[in-house]
Parts: sequence; C-alpha cells; structure tokens
Amino acid sequence: MIMKYKLLFLTLFASGLGWGQYSGVGTFTKITSLAQLTDGYYVIVNSGDNFAMNNTHNGTYLANTSILPLSNSIVNPSTDIVWKIESNGSGRTIFNESSSKYVSYTGSSNNVQIVDAVTANNQRWNITYSSNLFNFINLQITRLLQYNSSSPRFACYTSGQQNLLLYKLASPTSTTYTASWSNGTPTATLDALIDGNLTTSSDLACKDLTINSGKTLTIGAGKKLTVAGNLINNGTIVFKSDASGTAMFDVFNAAQSGTGTVTTERYIPARRAFRFVSAPVTTTTTIKQNWQENAGSTAGLGTHITGTGGAANGFDATETNNPSLFTFTSGAWAAVTNTNVNVLTAGTPYRLMVRGDRTTDLTTNTPTATATTLRATGTLKTGSFSPTINQTADGYSLIGNPYQAPIDIKAILTAASNMNAGVAYYWDPTLNTRGGYVTRDLTTDVNDVTSGFNQYVQPGQAVFVKRDNTANAASVTITESHKSVANGAVGVFRTTTPNDFGLLRVNLQANTNNQWQNIEGTLALFNDNFSWNVTPEDATKMSNLDEEVSFVQNNTSLAIACLSAPNANSELPIKLNNLRQSNYQWQFELTNYQGERPYLYDAQNNSYTEITNGVVVPFTATTATANRFKIVFQPSALSTDDFANGLVVYPNPAKAGAGFFVQGITAAQVTVYNVLGQNIPVQVKSQGNALQVTPTQTLSHGIYLVTVTTEGKTQQVKWIVE
Repeated sequence: MIMKYKLLFLTLFASGLGWGQYSGVGTFTKITSLAQLTDGYYVIVNSGDNFAMNNTHNGTYLANTSILPLSNSIVNPSTDIVWKIESNGSGRTIFNESSSKYVSYTGSSNNVQIVDAVTANNQRWNITYSSNLFNFINLQITRLLQYNSSSPRFACYTSGQQNLLLYKLASPTSTTYTASWSNGTPTATLDALIDGNLTTSSDLACKDLTINSGKTLTIGAGKKLTVAGNLINNGTIVFKSDASGTAMFDVFNAAQSGTGTVTTERYIPARRAFRFVSAPVTTTTTIKQNWQENAGSTAGLGTHITGTGGAANGFDATETNNPSLFTFTSGAWAAVTNTNVNVLTAGTPYRLMVRGDRTTDLTTNTPTATATTLRATGTLKTGSFSPTINQTADGYSLIGNPYQAPIDIKAILTAASNMNAGVAYYWDPTLNTRGGYVTRDLTTDVNDVTSGFNQYVQPGQAVFVKRDNTANAASVTITESHKSVANGAVGVFRTTTPNDFGLLRVNLQANTNNQWQNIEGTLALFNDNFSWNVTPEDATKMSNLDEEVSFVQNNTSLAIACLSAPNANSELPIKLNNLRQSNYQWQFELTNYQGERPYLYDAQNNSYTEITNGVVVPFTATTATANRFKIVFQPSALSTDDFANGLVVYPNPAKAGAGFFVQGITAAQVTVYNVLGQNIPVQVKSQGNALQVTPTQTLSHGIYLVTVTTEGKTQQVKWIVE
C-alpha cells in the first residue's frame, strides 16, 4: 500500500498535477491568519515555538523535534518535520512525504494514528485560527491535535493542551536547471538559473534569467523565450531556426548584462535567389566568420559570399568575383567591399545572393539547390532602434529587423514621422527565377502579387519602406512593443480582400517545369474614396531583376493602383519589362468588383477579352510587347448576341491529326496554344457558315486553348485531342 501511494504521488508530480516534492531545502515563515493557510508544506509547532511535530510514531503519539526559529523563519528543516497540508473534501489532510503517512484519529483515548490513505473523515481536519494559534479539529470525532508539554508529544485531546503554530514554505523565488529544474519550470514571477545545458521543446518564460559560464541555453526552433526581468548571460544562448520555424525573443524591457554571447540562426530553404537579410546581433567577429562559417564547408550551414578582390577581401573566389552582397545607401545599391574586416551590426540590412550552403559548386550557375542556415554570434539587440532613412522626397529606404522576433511594419510606419504608412516592399525569393518584389498595401492588407508575405517582418529579414513627399525630416523608431511573436511564420496568413474594396489582380505567368506559375503581377483596388490621380495611397513599382509588370497612371509605374469606380472612358495601361521568354499568359483575379465590365485590350491583335475571375489569356512576346496591353471598361459586353451565346468548336474531342470547325463564324482570327503556352500554327479557311481550322503540325494528345477574335471581340474555348 505504501508503494502504491508513492507511485501515485510521483505520477502527479511528473504530470504537473501536484507540487514538486520538498527536498529539505527551503525557508518556512510563520503565518498568522487563516487566509495564509493554503495547500502547501508546513512545519507544525507548539505554542511555545520550540518544538516541531515529527513523523516518529510510537503507537500512540507523534514525537517532537527541538527547533530554534530566527526572525519567524525556519530554514531548511528536515523532511521528517515537514507536513503537506492539503484540502480534501470538507476538511484538510496532514501528510508526511518522508514516511508516506497521513495523521488520523479513530477515537481511542488521546492516541493519534498514522495511516496510509484517506478513507474517511478520521483523516480530515478542520483548521481554525483564534488567539494567535491554529486549532486542528478532527472532522469525524471532536478531538484537537495539540502539544502536551508535560509529557512532550503531539496527540489528540479534548482541551487543555497547547494549540499550534504554523510555518509555511515560502514560494520559491528561483529555480535552477542542472539536469532538471530544482523548483519546477520557471514562470514570469520565478527567476531561472541555467547551470546545465538546456534545449527547450516548448516556450520558456521566467523573471530574471541567468546563464552561468560554460553553460548553453538553446531555444528550440519555433519556440519563444520571454524574460520579464533582467538577462544576465555569462554563457551562451542559441536561437535555433529550421524548416519548422525560428526561435524568438519576446518583448524585453529590462537590463541585459554579462560576458556571454548569443548565436542566432536564420534557416533559408533550398533556392538560388537573392534575399533581403539582417542580423539580430552585433558581432565582434567578421561577416566571414559568421555567415561564411569562417570559410568552412559543413553541409547545411553558411553560404558563399563573392566580391571584388576574392579571397584577399574575405570573399569566396570565383572566376568573375562578381559581388553577391550589397547594401542600399542613399537610394542605390553598393557592393560590400570586404567580409574579413566588416562585422555584422544588428538591424543593418543587406541584399544577399544565397546560392545554398557552403558545399555548393561555385563553378556553375546551375548547381543543385541546398537549404542552409546562416548563423551570427554576438550581442543580442534589445531596446529601441532607429534605422537610417533616405531623406529624399518619396525616397526608398531598406531597413532590417533588428530583433530576434517578428516585427509589425504596419505599426512601425504608423508611429513614424513623415513616412508613407500605407506601403512596404518585400523581396519574395520564391517568385520568378531570382525572386521579385511584393508590394504590400498596409491600408487594405493586400499584395500586388500573390504571396504569403504580410505586415510582419521576420527575424533576419529586411524590407523597403518609402518616405513621404514632404520637406520635413523623416524618422523611424522600432521599439520592443513592435515585436509580434504570435506571427512567427510567414506564409500562414494569406492575403484577403476587405469587403469594401474591389480587387483586380493581373498575374503574369510563365511555364516552369511544365507548370504555369505566377512570376510577377500588379494590382488595382477600387473604392469610391480613391481617385484616378496618382496619390500617396498608390504604391509605386520597384524595378525587378527579371520580368516586371505594372499599371501606368500619369507616367508613373504602379505596383498597386488605388482607383475610384471606372467609367467607359477609363483605361489602365499595362507596362511589361524584362521579358526573357517567348510564351506567357495573363491570369486575372477579379473579386468583390462592382462596376463597368473590364476587358483586356491587345493592341497587337486589336482584340478584347472580357476579364472574369480566373480567366487566362496566353500571348507570345514580341519586341512591341512593352505597351501592348491595357485594361478598358465598358457598360455592357463587347459582343454581338450570336457571339455572346457561346463559342462552338467541333469535333471536340477530336482525333489526333484532325482539325476542327468553329460554328457560325465565317471570318475571324484563330490562334491555338498548348498547355505550355506555345503557339500552334494553323490554317484557317471559310467553309459555309463555319471556319475550318487545321493545325499544320501533328498534335499530341492533350488540351489546347482556342482563341477566336472577330470584329475586335475575343472568346476562348478548350479543345481536346484524343
């Protein structure tokens, strides 16, 4: 039976349902009211304050141990005089963990018993407080647990003996980790001392945090560290990062001290692309010793950084030594001149070509992509941070996240002075070949390109912001209150459309690995509070390395155009730059839109295609493509009744090698595209009241897109070849 209850207690303790067992260390303080009596550990003392009840039972009473309290406290009493008093039913139980026994009274004279379990009110006590003493009254039989000074012992009496004093174990103020926590897992009111190597698998919160010399606290990927008090680091703190997430340091408003270091990690998935990065620590060692792993070649760590002068300047040497690390100063990119002298400063932003980890082959531009983790070791940035701002009117500034936590760029710009609070520009490395800009409208919370980026800038990330067009000095201050650790995974918050804005997104798609993928785009938002003039509500376009799409208003290229309701004379020209392929397609998103019908006008084909949600329009790029397309608006469909009734192509499906007929049309321009967007040459001739269309090459089985344009009106239909 004893073993049974020991196992029960250990189970409760391990599961967090009970207390941590008293181990012989702790300070017990005298309590002087019933309100102070809560479930916990106590020393039960006679009214003379010199004898404590111990767990030695001679068959009829409990023995005593001499004590000498100092300043109403007993320090580190033996476990045999410490009793756990706990609420149970309508009373309280008195239990000694050292002996695994409960105090009981069964009605045998003055004899007190000890038993293994609580089975009745004989083991329950009503405790009251009067005349500065506690009265322990048995619930089953009215007897008092008292101290007999004439025959020194603790037993049960009707009256006439000494009532009792209680000394309560004070709540611990700290807990120490060696191989486990000495006083349980820390909390916001409990100091934590790290005296062993600890890797967290859940969030860790404490009051003061101290890491001893030679010890390491590792915060697991996706977990957070919250320190309500001071941080004293004489060892090492590591913030991990992997595909599941990045460790974070929550809002911190106290002091940081110590001789230790902090290592931060930034996991980067496998894709050769530029990244806008920053470090949350200020290092005393060089960029080479951190992001380049001091020229090491451990798989999954660091990246190659190239530049003029090659190895002499700390760079990884290549045949060309083309730079891969840049800063943005006074509105222009500048290559970093060395990595063996320059150090990392928290919040300093860079544009870095990440080829992969340091096992990547530098002799080819098409190596197999590898995931990697950038590490930096130094002093963790806490407190306010003011980045350098380009003071040119409407000028762009690249600012880095200075913290090991996501920050809310929307809140930051709202609190800034003379900054455009409505827009931020991200670099999305998953777009196109080398990445592309995503313009985030912070007022409507939408992006110009379909992307997972939102208003939360992740640890190790940098973002472009824009000054307003006034003459007053602009400033930005990032504070601890701008941290947002609840938003630590970019991509989980998808773009949404507020109900009071109509949305027209134009996606440029290219075929990559036999799949059509968005590579660029631009966005129009419609609301009566906007206008067709270029205003600060619009977001200007930043130049991409690869394909670039924008709307043009008043000779200004816009990533996001904020417009009032269009009329029949309204036009939205589309500007295309940096086309690198022949075959593309437009894909349109039209949601929550109420207004004149939008059409895509193709000046090269003199055709109109009605824009509905999800419609796709293939096209072949030519030298005149840059200003070939625009969006126009009409109050009704641009088609005759017959044409509006639907395009009929037959036979559909057709056999391989055959052509098809377009019913009810005798003159039209017909184009055919395969699923890769490639134009299929065809011969077109009139046959009675239909057009006969014959491909000039043998077609493979599959789905083809047929586009028919007549009198400036366009319709599309799928044609299947079996």
